Parts: sequence; C-alpha cells; structure tokens
Amino acid sequence: RLTVVVVDKTCEIAGDGESPHAAIGSARWMPVGVPGKQAQILREAVENQTPDIIICDEISTHEEVEAVRSIAQRGVRIIATVHGCTLPEIVNDGERRNLVGGQSNVTLTDAAAQARPDRRKNVAVRLREPAFEQVIELHERERWVWHPNVRDAVDAYYAGEPTQVRVLEPGRAVSAFALPSQDTFEYCLECGRIGRLCPTHIATHGVQPPSGGGGGGSGGAAGNSRNVRAGQRAGVCYGCGQPGHHRYECPSRNS
Repeated sequence: RLTVVVVDKTCEIAGDGESPHAAIGSARWMPVGVPGKQAQILREAVENQTPDIIICDEISTHEEVEAVRSIAQRGVRIIATVHGCTLPEIVNDGERRNLVGGQSNVTLTDAAAQARPDRRKNVAVRLREPAFEQVIELHERERWVWHPNVRDAVDAYYAGEPTQVRVLEPGRAVSAFALPSQDTFEYCLECGRIGRLCPTHIATHGVQPPSGGGGGGSGGAAGNSRNVRAGQRAGVCYGCGQPGHHRYECPSRNS
C-alpha cells in the first residue's frame, strides 16, 4: 500500500477545518498554515512521513522548486500544480524551469545551426532530468493537453521539433502534435490524425517524422502515430530516422 502525503499550502486541497476533507481518503494531511513555509513542510514530509507520493499545490518560489527537485531525486513521486498556460511557459521561466530539467546554453557548429528551423547557433538545451515525468496542461475546464514524457517534450521544444501529445476531453483522448511556436506550443489535431506533419506545418517545421508501415486510411494513420511516439521516446532523428541525436545534430545534414 502506498503512503500518500498531502502538503496543503492554502488548504485548497483538503479544506481548512480541523480534519481533512474525506476526498483525500487515507492520505496523510500536512496543512502548511503559512504559505511561505511550504518548502520547509515539503522537506519535513519526506523526512518524517517516508511517503511514496507527495501531493502539493502551487509550486512557485525558488525554495519550493528546489524542495521539489530534492524530493524527486530521493525517488518520491510528486503530484503538483504550477501556474502557467503551456509547458514552454514553464521552460522559459527563470525559476520554474528547474522543475522540467533546467536550461544550459550551447554553441552549435555552422552545419548544425543550418539544420535547425531557426538557423540559430547559440541555443538552449535541457540541463538535467526533470522532476516530473508527465505534464497535463489545463486549457479549459473540459479540455486538457497531456505530455506523456516531459523529457522528450522539453528536448523537442528546445530543438524546434514537433512532439506528440494527447488532447483530453470528457470521454475521449485525441492525438495531436505540439509544434514549437516562439514561446509556446501550437497544437494541431490534423497532424495527430494523420500521424505526421500536415501540409500546413511541413513547410514551417521541416522534415517529417519517420512514418511506419501499414495500409491507407485510418489503419495507416494509427500505425504512423505509434511509430512517432516510439521514435520520440528513443530519441530518433526526424531527418535520417536513426536514434541518438536530434535533427539539427544529424551527421547526414552536416556532411
């Protein structure tokens, strides 16, 4: 049986009564009291409660971010909320980007820069492992976007490459592509439907992801969609189809 601890920053998870709301079940409740002490309470939860999972709300300050990173490094899973509209908004925030891997700057060779859609030589890359494995963006009350692999999504954003997501609505989950667009992701359901970049986006985002076999119609699209997801998890280059590098680093483009 998993040990779950709820660290309640503003008592919006389990209420502000003397006893927690029944909605948290058998989870242990640790109300913060003073919001500025959430980082301290998070550390106390790990040290004193030996949890398997910690649930908390509104990670915002540097101290809270570092506490969450420390907890994740100890093997404790975290379910938390962070204010922002899309994953790139967190990536581009100086404090909160450390939740999704931080950032480092590198200088590319001329050939590698030419292979990027934006032709930039000085680019940002992910610095370390993210504290979270998955991210769900809450766009509307009944419309969410699920990034099943934060590491791959962040790497794709930095590389200017598309990554596959799921748009969640009541009763259904629809494949879509997240396409880097300045400081955010643009989501295309048509790309997700056909399992590759649609005609509108192939012109702006370059080489197609590798497609799989299969016949025409919906069966072929489903086959392509599965291959795209597998390729992204393995780090497959969209240019040559080989693993281990991104398109802008592709040896075939640099030769």
